[in-house]
Amino acid sequence: MASVQRAVATTSRSGSEPEVLLAAFAELDSAVAAWNQPQPRPGRNRARAIGQGARLLQQGWLLFVEALAAPTIHDAQELAQRGQELLDEAASALDILKEGERFERLSEAGDLKKVFAALGADAARLIGAPETLTTLDRKLAWIYGRDPLPPTGAGVQLHLYRCIAVASLDIEVFGEIARETETIALNGPVVAEICRTAPWQREHDRVTALLSAAGQGVLHSQQEDGTDLEVVKALLEVVMTCRDGIIRHVLATLHSGSEAEYVRLVRGSAGGLIKTSVDRFRGLHLDDGLSPAIRNAGAHLDFDIDDDGLVLISGDRHSAEEVLDKVVSAHAVERC
Repeated sequence: MASVQRAVATTSRSGSEPEVLLAAFAELDSAVAAWNQPQPRPGRNRARAIGQGARLLQQGWLLFVEALAAPTIHDAQELAQRGQELLDEAASALDILKEGERFERLSEAGDLKKVFAALGADAARLIGAPETLTTLDRKLAWIYGRDPLPPTGAGVQLHLYRCIAVASLDIEVFGEIARETETIALNGPVVAEICRTAPWQREHDRVTALLSAAGQGVLHSQQEDGTDLEVVKALLEVVMTCRDGIIRHVLATLHSGSEAEYVRLVRGSAGGLIKTSVDRFRGLHLDDGLSPAIRNAGAHLDFDIDDDGLVLISGDRHSAEEVLDKVVSAHAVERC
């Protein structure tokens, strides 16, 4: 992308060498086209930011080229100013890259306890070393657009979710799911009542612990140099735990009008509950590419690694990137 800047500068000085300018813009056009193609998670936010930044750079530098041929100095200055505004906007679009890199470094701290400790220290640095955990929570809640009073722990939780969403998920889809969940909860006072019941709280603690254990299994399979088959098994167990644990728990909560109905639904079929919820809760992206085969592969041990290193699930071949993308998509509802 820097080649476009050099080409525009050279052309503005010499008034010639259009071949250099055309070649530089052709390179930028290719970059814009490549980075604006849908990318798998966890690299989707990075690709989207680069694509948006490249597109803004393309538009900005085109205005600078127009300025070179403007009929008056005033027109040239106006075009150049608009071009500079787009270049500045491109730089802002790339800010999320720095945020994602910071969160990725934090996630490499070791086991989950060390990761959470690193995230807590990062949050404290973000707001200027607060005196107490309550102050930290209150200031983080304010940063993320929530009422800071009374302190509820939501601020720290929102910072954690922001880290996960930026580094691993699709942040736009994550936002849609969060808004949909919040709208349903706010418009249905029964939800709050169900969340205060003993059966709901027991189930919430249970499925959260199971998901944490499944996540630890993935880390262990990677840190202990597990085989590809062991890593895939651990990843598919995360999908199974999300589907039969957290997702069923969330959907039972949203569907229920009473404690008794919640208990009945959470003891029923996760597959049936998901099927009836896809159309009712479209904003939750329940069918976001997570096919029944991938959902059930962990429970049925219906997976293998072929001679080319591709993952076989129900006879279909998937790249490692595709499988990871599907596993991450299952996490989005759980994080909201």
